[in-house]
Amino acid sequence: MQAAALAPYAALGDVVVSFDAQANVVASCGDVASLLGVAPEALLNDGLFVRIHVADRPLFLKAISDASRGFAPRVEWLRVRRGGQRAEHFLDVEMRCARDGADACMAILRDVTDARAREEELSRAKVDAEESSVAKDRFLATISHELRTPLNAIIGFSEILGSDAVGPISDERRREYAKIIRDSGEHLLEIVNMLLDMSKLESGTFEVEPEPFDLRGLLGGVCDMMAIRAAQADVDLVREFSPDVADIVSDRRACRQILINLINNAIKFTPPRGTVSVRASRVGGALDLIVEDSGVGISADDLPRLGSPFFQARSTYDRPYEGTGLGLSVVRRLVGLLGGTIMIESGPNAGTLVTVRLPFDGRTDIAPGAIAPIVAMPRQPRAALLRSAVFEPVRLSA
Repeated sequence: MQAAALAPYAALGDVVVSFDAQANVVASCGDVASLLGVAPEALLNDGLFVRIHVADRPLFLKAISDASRGFAPRVEWLRVRRGGQRAEHFLDVEMRCARDGADACMAILRDVTDARAREEELSRAKVDAEESSVAKDRFLATISHELRTPLNAIIGFSEILGSDAVGPISDERRREYAKIIRDSGEHLLEIVNMLLDMSKLESGTFEVEPEPFDLRGLLGGVCDMMAIRAAQADVDLVREFSPDVADIVSDRRACRQILINLINNAIKFTPPRGTVSVRASRVGGALDLIVEDSGVGISADDLPRLGSPFFQARSTYDRPYEGTGLGLSVVRRLVGLLGGTIMIESGPNAGTLVTVRLPFDGRTDIAPGAIAPIVAMPRQPRAALLRSAVFEPVRLSA
């Protein structure tokens, strides 16, 4: 079929080609230059074939062969090179084939690159939405469990203290019950505060205010505060600050919250007689805050998903560790607002090392809602994690 005869089949932007029995192009019409960036004559003979991606050529030949033998019309998706023979840009092209006389066929080529991109984007969005829905359901189940435990303790022991049915209660036992109620209340407050912080970060209403402050003083104060919790868990908390760590320009509140969450997680997942180390050193114009523990570690399957909202590693109702799984999500958001990055090294029963790198001068404008990138990798041998900086170790007494 000649090019003139093909013209009625061509819609705006389409290309129509006619093939012989050997799949060679004998005629073409339509907007070849716009679609493929070449003159129509460039498609003749094997000109179209050589522009098809190598991996798609068998599919192309099969479609032409089936159409030439009178099989039902079919539609195929092919990757076709646009431009010269050495061009590396491929289009997604829809090819509709049909028989055209004895042992020949014709095909309509249409650029569907944008449509395929939108389709893939919608497919990814659907998968992400489904995963997010499952994660939220799991989170709600987990948070319900976390809230129920301290609430039951508060209600139960309050009833005991307010009832005479169990008989007289000694002062020692009364103090014990009061302590349980207080500890349970503090645990509830911690959960609520975590949820409020996450809500502000998600909505973009958590504002950072960079200002100069004494970093060593902040680090020491946080470690002193967390030392009580470490002592209760029978965990050694060690701090090691490089001598060049001094003043920093950043948001003091955000830095404090980052440290508290990281240290709290490290203590929580470290068994008795384990160690949590808090280190700080300067690397060029940046600050490295490092929290390392000798705890249970994180599996390789969970590492890529760390820091995702509602995701919690080892998330089972009977797990031996309390927590909502929001701590690292909050850290990731805060570090993003401060223009920093996060690296995590961990492995089952190999402990976890988290490095937060922040700029020493944080006055650079940060986009609202920025989320820090996380580089996660399997835990390396201990010797490979030693830092070259000179530290001043100070062991906190219980």
